Amino acid sequence: MPFAKTCQQCGKKFVAKERKPKYCSRPCAAKANARKGEGNSLWRGGQIVKTCKFCGAEYKVKKSLESTSNFCSKACAAKGTASRGKDSPAWKGGPFTKVCPTCGEEFTRDWSGAKFCSRACSNRGRDLPKGNKHHKWQGGPVKCTCAHCGIEFTARRDVAGDHKFCSMECSQKSQKGRVGLNLGRTFGPETRAKISAAMSGRILSEEQKAGIVAATMERALYNKPNKLRAMLRDLILDIGRVPDHREMTKFEMPSYTTFRRAFGSWNAAVEAAGFEPNEGLGKKTTARCGHMARSSGECSVCNWLHDHGLEHEHEPRYGEDNLWRADWKVNGALVEYWGLTSESYLERRSEKEEYAQEHGLVLVGLEPADNLDDTLSILL
Repeated sequence: MPFAKTCQQCGKKFVAKERKPKYCSRPCAAKANARKGEGNSLWRGGQIVKTCKFCGAEYKVKKSLESTSNFCSKACAAKGTASRGKDSPAWKGGPFTKVCPTCGEEFTRDWSGAKFCSRACSNRGRDLPKGNKHHKWQGGPVKCTCAHCGIEFTARRDVAGDHKFCSMECSQKSQKGRVGLNLGRTFGPETRAKISAAMSGRILSEEQKAGIVAATMERALYNKPNKLRAMLRDLILDIGRVPDHREMTKFEMPSYTTFRRAFGSWNAAVEAAGFEPNEGLGKKTTARCGHMARSSGECSVCNWLHDHGLEHEHEPRYGEDNLWRADWKVNGALVEYWGLTSESYLERRSEKEEYAQEHGLVLVGLEPADNLDDTLSILL
């Protein structure tokens, strides 16, 4: 926003981008700043007249020193600060009558802040006040409860908020307990096992000990891929299928993260065990019809429908009262490609099949091993 201004040096009117400028140009600003006394733009009224507190003579001083200047010269300042009593510029009256708090006798001093009649009373007086007689007495020590053993102890009132333990031993035990809960992030497998054994039966609960042991054993498998491979092979042979990586905790096996760190991915771990991984949601690809398929199996089905001239709706709903979606809808029939084998996926599959049967919907299901010509020919 432009501002109309008048130059304080030459009186010329000019337009400025801000409200602050006083001069129309740098030459005018230089001339104005070079002026002395009342002609300068920073003039604040000049020197003021003060009276020397020692000799009583008047002298001039800058206005900025009005509250700090008391003498007309260094000689008067030296004499004025060396003087005592009524001759001092700081004299506020006196003498003052006081009562010594140590001996109880009255004494007079020119200084109003004096408390003791002599240095001896001052030294004794500073040692006498203790406890509730001290001027900073706040009520004495307070009771606190130890955060580890629960025993009550006393602490100074001013630091009671910082004291949590009754002794150094309780503090160290509490620190050990907190370290034990985070062993996996701090120490290596061997060190964690030693610390767990050392703390056994002392601080940690049985559940915490079991968690530490399990974490220690699982992390020790990172560098033992042969053992992980054998464990996964035995599990697949026992259940008769390749499990989903989310099912590992259900079978009391090392977590998916352990296999991923040892082999690079879950599918690589399954292949290392000698089995074909499940065909899941892999890299998205675009089918020839333009639909986005979430796996190679879905892409092959979409291409088959397109090559046979079948118009198909991608991901239609089962019904208005249901949020489930099928993979395709062809000539009024819902088509599903059952590509996963996890427990949650199989439960959702059975729920979809029951819903279709109850509501009279035609549902065509495809397995990864099915022949597309044989299964989808009913749609032609």
